[in-house]
Amino acid sequence: MVHVTLRYYVTGNFFQTLGDLVSIDKRTTSRIVWTVARATAGLYDQFIKMSDAEAEIMASGLERVEFGDKDYEQKLGKWFDELESDDEQKDSSKLAMQLVKPHMAKRLENPKLYKELQALIKGALEVDDLRNEPSTSRDERLEVKKTCFLCPYQKKRKTFYKCYCCQQSICLEHARKMCKNCVADQGER
Repeated sequence: MVHVTLRYYVTGNFFQTLGDLVSIDKRTTSRIVWTVARATAGLYDQFIKMSDAEAEIMASGLERVEFGDKDYEQKLGKWFDELESDDEQKDSSKLAMQLVKPHMAKRLENPKLYKELQALIKGALEVDDLRNEPSTSRDERLEVKKTCFLCPYQKKRKTFYKCYCCQQSICLEHARKMCKNCVADQGER
């Protein structure tokens, strides 16, 4: 049951899970995923220490924040300002990024991942293997038409143009002498 649930969480698709495990019906898979998810959610108190929000608010001397209050946003902002300093916020965002990086690196290994998503992940991981070593000749046109590496696969746009920096083929929609990724890299410097 756990294997079926993990396959579903990895693929996000019942049909792909069923394709991997041929002898299971879609309804059965759905029921298994629901059962395992409920059982896992029931164990959160054993593994995660949740603080009592009411006691925390009372101890800090802050007012209780209700959604319908007139000054809801103001109270909530004050509450967060009291609870966390800028350093703690930065540390928590760094910790969150460190926890997510292995998953993002694993997703990057998938060759069928959308190009836009690959570019976002590579930017977050600060990976530069998107670029090839620039060739010595900086001609503006390719000798043979190639598909644009930024367009979705379904469009299959053929082009003679290439990015000035990374030498990848780009269509006229994405052309600005450099592809959007290289322009972003140039802007960061």
